[in-house]
Amino acid sequence: MRLGVFTSLLVWLSLSSLPRAETDTVKLVSDLYCPFVCAVGAPQEGYLVDLVRAATADASTRVTYAVYPWERALVMVRQAQADGILAVSQRRSEGLLLSSVIGFDTVAITSLEPLPAASSTTTVFDWLDRYRLGVVTFPLAPASAYEQYLAARKTREPGGVVTVAGENASALLVRMLIAGRVSAAMENPQVIKHLLHQEFPDVAFWQRVITEPRPLYIGLRDTPANRQWLAQFEAGLARMRADGRLAALMARYGLVDWYGGAGQ
Repeated sequence: MRLGVFTSLLVWLSLSSLPRAETDTVKLVSDLYCPFVCAVGAPQEGYLVDLVRAATADASTRVTYAVYPWERALVMVRQAQADGILAVSQRRSEGLLLSSVIGFDTVAITSLEPLPAASSTTTVFDWLDRYRLGVVTFPLAPASAYEQYLAARKTREPGGVVTVAGENASALLVRMLIAGRVSAAMENPQVIKHLLHQEFPDVAFWQRVITEPRPLYIGLRDTPANRQWLAQFEAGLARMRADGRLAALMARYGLVDWYGGAGQ
């Protein structure tokens, strides 16, 4: 009996170390973060989804993706229920195999009223207190100045920061902004802009970026098969940047190459 179990274990270990077979699929997950990652089956499924498919089109491996709440998506990768997660930051990627940078994330304030004029004598945090802020999730371990501000504001004025979560958190945040339940939305400006143009095209809004750009990556389980696929992706991305296909893909989403077309 022990010999049978040991033999089966050796077979499993041998198979798990082999490169991915031609019929295999790379399963990617993420949350809804359009135009980065949009709904499955939508006319535009997100520039990152289009990018990974186009960059690996010559490979034999099929790419699929599914949308889940962010924390669940991350757990799925760590528990080997998916191969990788799209648009992960280095801060959340411990133990994962990372691609080269595939975009940048930042936080902007979005308001339906004109924002205060910038001043050399004040910081953005000096005037954020006038807004009831809507944020997607809330940092458990504040690291940046912005996150420290949110934590302090939540402590001294619990009603001043409203947190939303879930698979459609950004869309819910936009609806709360339109309904007046919050006076400003704190989220990636491209995500909020996309949602406002999609659901409320006649609404005027103002935005101002308040955090430094944060690189985003594809985070993969570190296996030989995933390393092989990642090498194919990186080679395909380089070809797309060189021949103009990347610029054309980004333009379909109203975006530009995150490196301005200048490469890395």
